[in-house]
Parts: sequence; structure tokens; C-alpha cells
Amino acid sequence: MIKQETRGNSELQDVFIAFHQKLIIAFRRKMEAMHFTFSQIETLRFIFEKKNPTMKNIADYLSISAPSATSMIESLANKKLITRKVDSKDRRTVRIVITPKASKLFTLFRGIKTKMFAEMLKNLNDNDKKQLTAILKKLV
Repeated sequence: MIKQETRGNSELQDVFIAFHQKLIIAFRRKMEAMHFTFSQIETLRFIFEKKNPTMKNIADYLSISAPSATSMIESLANKKLITRKVDSKDRRTVRIVITPKASKLFTLFRGIKTKMFAEMLKNLNDNDKKQLTAILKKLV
């Protein structure tokens, strides 16, 4: 019984990994065609969701050094996607702020991901999608 269960779990794990990789690879290719690295997109997503984080917040989230985070932020600033603002409560702290250009771009990226995900699910009927949703909800 345990061997069969382990085999089933292993197959499920392999399928999850393959699905995730297929989605990530396709997304990376689209972003690279637009001259963005996956790290830049992930950094923008973090800044967008965290609303004006500090450089330390960004470095900690990405698990990179402060100089590496500075380099990443500089590349985004050069593309006019972020600005630096001095914190009004603590002038020693610099906040990273998304520009309107980045907000539009982020909306575009979300749309691309949504289309890619829909393409991957195109072979599922409505009932399959409901079942998959129910199963995934149990996992998260």
C-alpha cells in the first residue's frame, strides 16, 4: 500500500513540477523578448504588492546582497519603472516607488500570464477545471 501511495505521490510531484516549469519557461521567454529578466519582473511584483518597500526589504525578499539589490533597482530606474523617495517619517530611509509606466507594464504582465495559463488549461472542460480548483484549494 505504501509503495503504491509513494508512487502516486511521486507521479503527482513530477506533474506539478512539469506544469510549473512549463509556465515559468514560457513566461520567461516572453519577458526576455520584452528585454526583462525574470528577477526584474519578480522585483517589480514585490514592489507593487508591498507598496513602497525599502532596499533592505527588496534584498531580503530576493535573498540577495544590498549591492545586488541596488544594481537591480538601478536597472529598473533606468527603464523609468521605479523612483526612489525619502521616507517622510525617517529621512534616512529610502522607499522604492512604482511609476505609472511600471503599473501599466505590470498589468500587461498579468494579462500575459493569464493568457498563458488559459492556454495550458485549454484541454480541460468546465467540470475538469472545477475539480482541479477544488483539489488545489485543499492544498493551499
